[in-house]
Amino acid sequence: MVPVPGGQAPPMPTDEAERLQEVRASGARERGPRAELDALVDMAALIAGTGIALITLVDAEDQVFLATYGLDADGTPRSISFCGHAIAAGPEPMVI
Repeated sequence: MVPVPGGQAPPMPTDEAERLQEVRASGARERGPRAELDALVDMAALIAGTGIALITLVDAEDQVFLATYGLDADGTPRSISFCGHAIAAGPEPMVI
């Protein structure tokens, strides 16, 4: 298990070029209404009992919020994204 270092920018995974190619080929970054993703974040927040739920995509420089519940934002810089740490951790479980 890989602990998440507090306050540190996430490292780049060794397969980053391949991962980014797949992200861009998927077309997932394209903006627009996504009723199915909105329904998923609504359901996740309800089940988890949280005020915020997100579906995100981590690109080269930023983390894009594809669907949000309880947060009015489009994303964050990758350098402060929690998801960047999850990607760098690889297939091992992450301890938070």
